Amino acid sequence: MFTVQDEIYRYNEERWEALVEADALFTRPMLDLDEEQARAYLGLERLGLSGDLTGRKVLCLAGGGGQQSVAFACSGPT
Repeated sequence: MFTVQDEIYRYNEERWEALVEADALFTRPMLDLDEEQARAYLGLERLGLSGDLTGRKVLCLAGGGGQQSVAFACSGPT
């Protein structure tokens, strides 16, 4: 496997590590959400979307630290 670890890679790694060290909100894992908390976090109704995700497929683009993907997974049956 080929791995690139040039100066851009190192710069990004240092910045992300600094954000984690500073406990930035979007770097915190959200793995302990229950269904109600997940739906509240996502705020789908606020966006004009149904809160019922049963049978829907979800694609998380630019999901940041991954909190949204976990929240979608915890938000109810699929």
